[in-house]
Amino acid sequence: MRYLTKSRFKLGLECPTKLFYTNKKKIYADSKIGDTFLEALAEGGYQVGELAKYLLSEDPYKEDITVETLDYTESINQTNQKINAGPNCVIAEPAFAYKNLFIRVDLFEKMGNTINIYEVKSKSWGHGYSRKQVNEIMIKTPTKGKEKGKSKLEDKWYFYLYDLAFQKYVVEKTFPDCQVNAYLVLADKNKTTSISGLNEIFKIKRKTNGTKEIKIKRNVTKDKLGIIPLCKLLMNDVCDFIYRTDIDIDLDINNKSFESVIFELARIYENNDRHWTPINKGCFNCQYIEKDFPNGLKSGFHECFKHQLKFTNKDFNRPMINELWGGKAGARSLVQEAIDEKLFFIDDLEPSSYAKKQHKAGLSPGGRRALQIQKIKEKDNSFYIDRPGLQEFFESLEKPFHFIDFETTSVAIPFHKNRTPYEGIAFQYSYHILNEDGSIEHKNQFLSADNSFPNYRFLESLMNDLDGKKGTIFRYHDHENRFLNTIYQQLLDEQNIYVPEKEKLLSFVERISKPNRNLSGKWKKGKYCMVDLHELILNYYYSPHAKGSNSIKEILPAIINDSEYIRNKYSKAIYGTLELPSLNFSNHTWINNQNNNNPYKSLDPVFEEFSLELDDELKSKGINIDSISDGGAAMMSYAFLQFSDIGSQKKQSIEKALLRYCELDTMAMVMIMEAFINWSK
Repeated sequence: MRYLTKSRFKLGLECPTKLFYTNKKKIYADSKIGDTFLEALAEGGYQVGELAKYLLSEDPYKEDITVETLDYTESINQTNQKINAGPNCVIAEPAFAYKNLFIRVDLFEKMGNTINIYEVKSKSWGHGYSRKQVNEIMIKTPTKGKEKGKSKLEDKWYFYLYDLAFQKYVVEKTFPDCQVNAYLVLADKNKTTSISGLNEIFKIKRKTNGTKEIKIKRNVTKDKLGIIPLCKLLMNDVCDFIYRTDIDIDLDINNKSFESVIFELARIYENNDRHWTPINKGCFNCQYIEKDFPNGLKSGFHECFKHQLKFTNKDFNRPMINELWGGKAGARSLVQEAIDEKLFFIDDLEPSSYAKKQHKAGLSPGGRRALQIQKIKEKDNSFYIDRPGLQEFFESLEKPFHFIDFETTSVAIPFHKNRTPYEGIAFQYSYHILNEDGSIEHKNQFLSADNSFPNYRFLESLMNDLDGKKGTIFRYHDHENRFLNTIYQQLLDEQNIYVPEKEKLLSFVERISKPNRNLSGKWKKGKYCMVDLHELILNYYYSPHAKGSNSIKEILPAIINDSEYIRNKYSKAIYGTLELPSLNFSNHTWINNQNNNNPYKSLDPVFEEFSLELDDELKSKGINIDSISDGGAAMMSYAFLQFSDIGSQKKQSIEKALLRYCELDTMAMVMIMEAFINWSK
């Protein structure tokens, strides 16, 4: 039987068409393959699942509560054996089927005629626990606008809650004489860990077949874990709301109740039907897309557009509406507006519709969008640079220029004692300087790969590098400012670690950053506050080669393409020499034909050894661990170093790669600035 599982149910809720593509995994590209493992590795999702077992069992491994097999029939048989062993039981990952629905429950607890099911997520919870408090977070009733008075699930909890309601439905049908209670288990930001190395108790490895393996330290019982930073939230009211509320989904059925929808999705999946869902903005985030279309695997994304909008292969060479820069207004609303008007390509738009308000200096968000549209319509690949604006801006800046980049993370199970879930960790930075005479030097770097809490050492090192130095400090986007605020707040709240330079560190943060909303009033933006290089990009530079993105990993290749000065300078092996000193490179060439003028492609993968353990299917889908998100590779590397039992050689290799990647991030800022200075002359 083709079962509708909870993961397929989620796919169907997103888009019923996806049920056809997931049925043909060997034929259609799927960019999500491997992502679940990698994201859980980074966030500690697997560890949360294992830790949650101790909420219901003193020793889950000695008591053998887990159904290990992945086979549908065998997992159901093992589940029944454990349930039939006595009136009460606790089971991890039991299996249940009702008609053509199949589920695996994270945790199952039966006490007589009462059953509790628990869906474990690494998502955080920082609110109260009462029934009223929980319901108010999960179910929202707008007080104004078109949706006024119409209750609906909070968007960010939507799929988690439908997942749990799906499980509760199947369990209730399996045990019609029992009271079934449904809970979410979440990382509790109101709790702090009471032991060090809680994460190290649950070490994670990936098997050669692509599945995970968790290795637990011997003789670990509940009492040895101290405070477990998880909470159990009862969701019966929310499930009842779901059961009595129609689902807003495009299906060819009149009745869109929860029960009707799940069996229609089950029918579509079982019969291998392709239900064509109307094109919407969510289509541009579809995982069933083959970037090498039409030469690679089949692409569900392209097939949908070809079938429903009669696109041809040639149409996909035109920039699509999702590449329109969103700016502070956000791209999603702009994309939806265009789709509503049946406009799917940027050259279908009119520049005059977007160029409304203009800044006093530089490009406004609307002006930037208008410029992008105009250049695409005119097939103009030349870049735009506001030379007078740059000249005026540079005249206001004190030299030399300092460039910093942070690598940070936050995980569900804290690495350190007395820390809360998802508390920020700053584990690495890089620092370059561009001197007044044009000379460049990689001045310093910081990387903490051990098991100690690094934030205050990180900040002290940064203070020693920058405090009292004249010049202007540059960051790229708001990440560095936000994390300095995070460490500032940690210092204010610190009660467990003695920080001898505490007041100096606080003053340093005040000098180089601006306070966020939570710290508003603590200090005012000072003379040496960091300048956002990203804002300079938005105000003074536009390149068609960045395709609407302003990520540094897209802007740097665009700058290289547009700047003959940068191409000539860095196509030579001058980096890591006496002329241009580096802490991690020697005689390195940043730009060549082999890396397509993209310095990031001149580096080896962060996970060079680890990637060899990933299955061939992951590689065949074109998934690159380093490209999941900006900073994603570094975050996963740090988690991997913390979680995994690896040898010293592998550890050194990952540390080396991390240092090189972070160094390139600040060197990328230097190259961008050099191009700007050259253009402004």
